Amino acid sequence: MAENGLQGGDRGQSVELIYGMDAAVAEFVRQRLNCGSFGPCDAIGISYKDKLIGGVVFYVYRGHSVEMAIATDSPVWCKKRILKAIFSYAFNVLGCERITVTVDAGNDEVRRFDERLGFIYEGTLKQGHPSGDCAIYRMLRDECKWL
Repeated sequence: MAENGLQGGDRGQSVELIYGMDAAVAEFVRQRLNCGSFGPCDAIGISYKDKLIGGVVFYVYRGHSVEMAIATDSPVWCKKRILKAIFSYAFNVLGCERITVTVDAGNDEVRRFDERLGFIYEGTLKQGHPSGDCAIYRMLRDECKWL
């Protein structure tokens, strides 16, 4: 394990994925999203120059579906190979047919990002987010452009 606590992290200047550090990555994401605990979850860390810069948490796993949360400190992570690995994990490793993401309905920047990833808006939960309403997005396996 590296001095900064990353295991299997960056070996140079490229963006790398970190597996097997679910609790640490989930805490990174939780802090940045200012949300409560994800409970039992799987997580993939994203490192750059041997530093954790992002994470993806898969939680509320139901076998056929999973919820996903992403938080990052830098846009450098958003590369095709990283996105392919993230979505492959949900659909191929976990075996899900659906990924659900929720976002503050007023956060237009994150909503546009989710839509660029290929998520489809399904509806709004009134008072479903600490700041108000919550927008719900989905991606089905056959809608995923990253597989």
